[in-house]
Amino acid sequence: MGAFRMESVRVKTSSTFVFAASASALTGAVLTLFACGDAATTDHTAHAEIVAEDDARGENGLDRIGHHLASDDPAARRLAVRALGRLEDPEQLERIGELLDDGDVSVRSTAADALAQAVFGEPSDAAARALAARIDVETNASVLSSLATNLGRIAPGSPAAQSETDAALVRAATRLPLPADDSGLIGHVGLARGIDAFARAIQPDGRLSAELVAVVGSLTNVQAPAGGVVAASAARIRRLAAATLVTTGQVDADAARALLQDSDWGVRRQAMIAAARHGTAAAEVVPAGLADPHWRVRVDALAAFDRWLRPAAGCDAIIAAMTDPNPHVAATAIGLAGRPCPDIAAQVSALQARAAQIDDPDADWQAPARALHALAGVAPEAAAEGVAGLAAHANPFARAWAARAAAALGDHATLTRLAADPTPNVREAALRGLAAVSEAGASPLPDLTDIYAAQLEANDPQLVMTATRLLVAHAGADAPLPQLLAALNRFSAARRETERDVRVALLDGIGAVGGFSRDDLAPYLTDFDAVIAERAAALLTTATGQAHSAAPQPLART
Repeated sequence: MGAFRMESVRVKTSSTFVFAASASALTGAVLTLFACGDAATTDHTAHAEIVAEDDARGENGLDRIGHHLASDDPAARRLAVRALGRLEDPEQLERIGELLDDGDVSVRSTAADALAQAVFGEPSDAAARALAARIDVETNASVLSSLATNLGRIAPGSPAAQSETDAALVRAATRLPLPADDSGLIGHVGLARGIDAFARAIQPDGRLSAELVAVVGSLTNVQAPAGGVVAASAARIRRLAAATLVTTGQVDADAARALLQDSDWGVRRQAMIAAARHGTAAAEVVPAGLADPHWRVRVDALAAFDRWLRPAAGCDAIIAAMTDPNPHVAATAIGLAGRPCPDIAAQVSALQARAAQIDDPDADWQAPARALHALAGVAPEAAAEGVAGLAAHANPFARAWAARAAAALGDHATLTRLAADPTPNVREAALRGLAAVSEAGASPLPDLTDIYAAQLEANDPQLVMTATRLLVAHAGADAPLPQLLAALNRFSAARRETERDVRVALLDGIGAVGGFSRDDLAPYLTDFDAVIAERAAALLTTATGQAHSAAPQPLART
């Protein structure tokens, strides 16, 4: 294996890599779909047996998965070890780890994935050390890629574990072939992914060792001829490396300037993110970012300008960006203009000009709606008429922005009308606005209890969650318990596992209001969702003083 070098290396494009990558991606699928005769039957049977136990999440045992871990067919072994990882059960680490030295490359790579998935982001010295130990003997770049990626995914549980992972990632870098010899840069992509994941896992205060920073610095220099898969991989490596240094706060001024010169917008964007988070070379790199040809760079440059340069430079750059041809840049600038600028007259004039475009049938509604919202924050009297008009806009998203602007104005009349809007998202924004106006002490206000309670009849989970929270906060024990119970019954009758959040919110609201009977919640002790059953048991135990136990009855699998 070649030594890891720090200088920039250009990578030759290889058509062989494209074929190899495609072949790797189809491993297993080809064997299953295109085998013939007895082999086809065997492959299909193995796949069906593994999937059945995988889908049951171990409830029916793991005998067939265990059997296929020892299969002569690498595709079966790969599927079996993958299934063990999908259980997210640390008890399976030893069985999974045995396949890290399998004779098949795809099985070893999948075993590394499975080890990390088995601990599901939790600290695990055993899993991390198994991957690190394999790094020291592995010779295949694609497997090293998987080992490094998955080692980085495992959160260190102690400073010692962090140091071990840091050192193992440095060793992984030394075992990879040089970028020019790494087909398709597959090994370096995996290394960059692993270091990036590791950097995020050790936050908020973790930093990389000097040795690992040097590795990351070399990754920011990986290049490939423009065009094609390899060039895209090289850019991805540089982006990940730059993002890693930004995450750990280890981008200095020289590095920021170097990132800003990269041909890839994603790398240049990281220079703006570093400036926004840490102020790194802000006075130098941010003006360049504001003029960058890519809109994503300009968006992050605006954020950096707002934090570090606006106090001294004023809002000229923000006001100028409000007319940027890219809607994302313009929207970001308009949002930043929602706070007073030194030249308030210029600020208000620019916002009014954008807000006036709401009446232009050929103009998009988004920038004008945002401008009205910003205007409501800095010049309420100038925004009032426009907000009333926006509340009648044909687009429901525009009406939701009207609700936000009306809240800034304290316009409870407009908010009350929007609380009866046919679109749930608009009603939810109006409810939030009414709550904000109420908390600010504005008067007179309508009966918010009735407005909040009326939304409990909706079938939109997010709206009902918001209405429940606001109703309980506003009315307390006077909140209408029958309507809360009716909403809970209605959502529960649908028997949708995806609606757990709204049902938990309703149960919490019922518990906060009190006054319910055992009969009201007893049916939920056997709910199909264990979380709901446990919550109902806890509420009944507290309310009655007698222990109640959950006995959930999961939905039948189909």
